[in-house]
Amino acid sequence: MKRLSISVRLRLAFAVLIAVIAVETWMAVNRMHAMYADFEAAVATQMTNALTATEGAGYNGDNARLTAQAIADGSVSPAIEAEMKAQSMALTGCIDELDYGVQDQHSREMLQKIRQLRTPYLDARKATLSLLKAGKRDDARRKFNAEVLPALKEYRKSWLDLAAYQGEMARNSAKAAAEHYASGRNQVVGLSALAALIALLFSIVVAHTIVSRQPK
Repeated sequence: MKRLSISVRLRLAFAVLIAVIAVETWMAVNRMHAMYADFEAAVATQMTNALTATEGAGYNGDNARLTAQAIADGSVSPAIEAEMKAQSMALTGCIDELDYGVQDQHSREMLQKIRQLRTPYLDARKATLSLLKAGKRDDARRKFNAEVLPALKEYRKSWLDLAAYQGEMARNSAKAAAEHYASGRNQVVGLSALAALIALLFSIVVAHTIVSRQPK
């Protein structure tokens, strides 16, 4: 009984050790889940940025279309003017959202380029509308073709470039997160299993050694 009691106590001690290893493994896996959640949040932010930039490109395209419509009508109606104002405000909102959402240096440089290209585009469009309101429809059309459209092309491209870049970042982040999570999980589980096996074998050897040395 005495020998059995020692053996049982040792096995219980090492069983506790194995339990501790299991708990640590569980905690490590939980930390990996939390880390993966952070990756997912980053991907979600980057996808939101891509959608916002795409939406911004749509807004400035709509305003150019409204300007062309006003030229075709020969006047700037209150309805068109109100819609253009609303589109411009929405586009400003997109810039503000991106200013908060983009974090990396390259994306911030791209956003700064959007701001820089917006000014000549808005100036050309404003001058075109002023000519139209003054009754100079032909001059307005010439200015629209010579200045508004080229400025719009560069301006809209800057929005689409940012959208594409943020989308690419999101795809790369998602791929890296999945690979990192799978690799880390396999390592944690493998090392924990190995540690548990070593602890179990060690407990058996030690218990057998102690029991065998007890007086007959």
